[in-house]
Amino acid sequence: MIIEKNSSGLSAKFAFELKDAFKAAFPRAKWDSYERCWKVGVHSEKRLIQFAEEIKAAEQALEEA
Repeated sequence: MIIEKNSSGLSAKFAFELKDAFKAAFPRAKWDSYERCWKVGVHSEKRLIQFAEEIKAAEQALEEA
């Protein structure tokens, strides 16, 4: 997962398989078809970082299994 700050908030890029989980966690996120990423507001930064950490931990657990 790649997270970048921009003028209007944050953008997130990740594997398509995570789309439903991301939309459940960030129902107001908007898809930017030009940049091919999801946009969230600046107030979602802590939640987005936490979401990314949870995804990373899950991926590591799958690799170890």
